[in-house]
This record gives sequence, structure tokens and C-alpha cells, in this order.
Amino acid sequence: MPDPVIGRLLLITGASAAGKTTVGHEVASLLSRAVHIDGDAMQRFVVSGAVPMDVPPPPGAVEQLTLRYAAAMTVSSLYRRAGFDAVITDNVFEAETAAEIVDRLDETAVTQRELLVRVNAPERTTS
Repeated sequence: MPDPVIGRLLLITGASAAGKTTVGHEVASLLSRAVHIDGDAMQRFVVSGAVPMDVPPPPGAVEQLTLRYAAAMTVSSLYRRAGFDAVITDNVFEAETAAEIVDRLDETAVTQRELLVRVNAPERTTS
């Protein structure tokens, strides 16, 4: 029996309000079989006790951010095993963190087929 087709992972990251969610949704809609997993939606699962990220991070913020990334990767793994491409959009605060998120694929035992895209905020022009 042939191995099942594992979906691809696309991680779209960038600054706040750079258009990640819009781009991620559009990319997923252009693929033949895809899901869009929004990091902000993962954060909204925390109903009470949420600690928003700030600089410097307040106590508990990094732990909750790590949970948010892990939740997105777990959801993507389930869909990718079923043959869906997974498009994750989220804030990634440091370059090393993006690599760590993708490395979580090893923990979920899904063949690595990923692409990292960084969305930069558009330049603001004045008239």
C-alpha cells in the first residue's frame, strides 16, 4: 500500500497588522485542499488568565505563546496527515522562534514539507 500523501506546511509570519491573516486565507483558498490556522484564533481559546505578549514579556506570556504555537502545529499535523496543506499565520517575534516552530514537526512525526513566508508591513506613504 502506498504511503499517504502528507500535506505541506506553510508558515506565514510578520509584524502585527502586516496582513498575515488575509494572505494566509487567500493562499489556502488557492490550494486544492487546505486549511488556514490563525494564531490569533489559537490565542482566543484562552478564556481567562490570558497574558498578552509585550516587550519585555510579562510573566507567563512566553509560556502562553509557546502553547499557542504548539496548538497550531498539532492542528496542522492532524490535517496534514489527512492530505491537507496547512497554512499557519502568526506573529513570530524572533527568527530563531520560526525555526523552532517548524522543528515541532519532528515531535508530531509528520514528514517535513514546509515553507516559511515572512510578510512585511507595507510602506506608508504620505501625500
